Amino acid sequence: MEANKGIGSKLRTMRLAQNMTLKDVSEKVDLSQGFLSQIESGRATIGINSLYKLAELYSVPPSTLLEVPREQTTSVVRSYERHKIGRAHV
Repeated sequence: MEANKGIGSKLRTMRLAQNMTLKDVSEKVDLSQGFLSQIESGRATIGINSLYKLAELYSVPPSTLLEVPREQTTSVVRSYERHKIGRAHV
């Protein structure tokens, strides 16, 4: 699921920004290194209690971890739909 990958990516970025290892985080939040690794890689779904523990550790609101960027959309304008712009005469 894309949400898992987004949350995991944020958690990994925060952990590395604080120069922490998975072992460091594991000891502070009482979650196994393997589980944390799976969360960071998007292979495991994080529970609400674990999310709150990690948010507290990284000093961010839990909602920050849940905000997954939306994919950018591309608009297509066909040639017959374009507005014509006249040339200025010099």
